[in-house]
Amino acid sequence: MVFYGLHSYISPQWYESKGGVPTWNFETVQVKGKAHLVDNNGLITILEKLTAKHEKSFENPWTIEKLEPNRLEAMLKVITGFEINIEQIEGKKKFSQSRNANDRQGVINALKKQHDDMSFEMAAAMEEQRSQ
Repeated sequence: MVFYGLHSYISPQWYESKGGVPTWNFETVQVKGKAHLVDNNGLITILEKLTAKHEKSFENPWTIEKLEPNRLEAMLKVITGFEINIEQIEGKKKFSQSRNANDRQGVINALKKQHDDMSFEMAAAMEEQRSQ
C-alpha cells in the first residue's frame, strides 16, 4: 500500500539559483505486507474504532448503534474492509531540503501564491521543517 501525503509541483523559476529543472515535493509512506479481507464483524469493529476516534471530541458523539440496522447492512455491502500484516514500512519526504535557504524560501513564497490548498499546506510544512 502506498499512502500519499502532501505533494506539489515545484517550478525552477522559483529558485534564486539558476540551472534548476522542474521537480515535485512530496511525502509518502509505503507499507509492505500481506493483506487479507475482514468479515462483516471485523469491518464493524474497524468502523466503530474509526468513528470513536474521530467523534470523541464532540458533545454527543455519533456511534454505529445510531444507524438503522437495514442501513448498516446496506453500507456493509459497499465497503471492503481489510487488514495488513505489516512486514516493512518505508517513508520518504522531499521538501526541497537539498536546495539552499534562498531557493527554499523562493519555493515557499511561490507555493503561498498558488491557488490550491495542497500548495498552501506544502508551504506551511516547509516553513515548519525550516524551524526545526
